Amino acid sequence: MNMKKITGWQAFVRLLNFEIRRFRWMLVGLMAITAVLQIGSLVITLLAKLEARRQDLASWNHGAQQNAEPQWTPFSFVDLVEGELLREFTWPILIGVAVIGIYIFFIWYREWIGKDTFIYRLLMLPHPRFHIYLAKGCAIVLFTFSLVAFQIVLIPLEQWLFHLIVPEEMRLPSDFSTAVRAHPAWEVLLPEAADQFVFSYGTGMISVMVVFTAILLERSFRGIGIVYGIGYAAVCAAAMSLPMQVLGMQNPDAWLYPGEILAVELVACAVVALVSLGLGYWLLNKKITV
Repeated sequence: MNMKKITGWQAFVRLLNFEIRRFRWMLVGLMAITAVLQIGSLVITLLAKLEARRQDLASWNHGAQQNAEPQWTPFSFVDLVEGELLREFTWPILIGVAVIGIYIFFIWYREWIGKDTFIYRLLMLPHPRFHIYLAKGCAIVLFTFSLVAFQIVLIPLEQWLFHLIVPEEMRLPSDFSTAVRAHPAWEVLLPEAADQFVFSYGTGMISVMVVFTAILLERSFRGIGIVYGIGYAAVCAAAMSLPMQVLGMQNPDAWLYPGEILAVELVACAVVALVSLGLGYWLLNKKITV
């Protein structure tokens, strides 16, 4: 990564591209796992249902003529997602969340691993050190939204496969929105309201900032830095969660209106974000030395 003549935002773009290239195969692997588990379980379940129906009809044709033809209750894609496929569709999402959670730490600590400590090479590049922080943060955001976007693409594909495999007389219609609401994990990943989407993912981004700053505290102060990092993360978590609990967001007798409580919560989150960015900037420039 030759960056001798790169400065300003060009350096940031180069660093971001560098981070993306490092996790691209991990991202492809997670997408493949998600597609194989969800599509595979869907096809296997549907084929099993059709086979059960075929066997019932065969039994009826070979000796149960006096009885009425077996009746099948039509079902929809949503019925499968809420029932038989709930666990199978949840596992790849949980795997993705776990990998991203681990990678938030690994994206920093791998730079200090090994004989040739790569972090020193990054810090000595001719660009503002804080671009390293921003590039890693944006890489995590892109990683997350890439997986969410892939899941959005998979849902219509899975619905198309459902309609392709299941005969018309056995299926009920279901649209994309209903399908998303059917699975708890999808509902979290794709909130229906725009403000809820912004709040959920905004909180997630701030949490990444907090973890990054906590890691830099540990790297800056080593032994005692572990205490500083954990303490900092705990204080930030309390600052982001307590306003809605203490002020009683769900309490009809609360002193403040829900909109006012939400405003207090947004201010608390903004303060945590600014402090995390400012402290991270200071640590990278003043405490981590080469």
